[in-house]
Amino acid sequence: MARSPERRLRTRPVELVLLAAGIAVFVGVVVLIATRDGTVALVFTGAAFIVALLMFAMLALAESSDHRTRPVAGSDATAEAPTATPIESPRAASGDTQRPAPSDRQDEERDPPSASEPPPASGPPPVSGPPASGPPRT
Repeated sequence: MARSPERRLRTRPVELVLLAAGIAVFVGVVVLIATRDGTVALVFTGAAFIVALLMFAMLALAESSDHRTRPVAGSDATAEAPTATPIESPRAASGDTQRPAPSDRQDEERDPPSASEPPPASGPPPVSGPPASGPPRT
């Protein structure tokens, strides 16, 4: 007699709990052998069980989260994959997709800064505050 999918789905959580318990026992035995302290081994066993159980639960959720995109067996409806739309810039959204002419951009690059603009700073900005301790830099 073959297993029905319903039975398999019902036993899946038990399988995950037993796998987490197996991992926890393994960790507990390794810690017990390494430390020879039963209390520490018991703490690590409990922590390993909780971590393994959480990891299996997250993996199970990730695995079953895409059931909405799959077509149901026996139904006429087909699920289509969502199509990605490119992100448009505000400029493209307004319909202004033309770039400035190359001559316009070259003129902007050639213009020297006006006298009212300060010259660009060269080098690192000055540091304020107490001097750094240690040997002087060369």
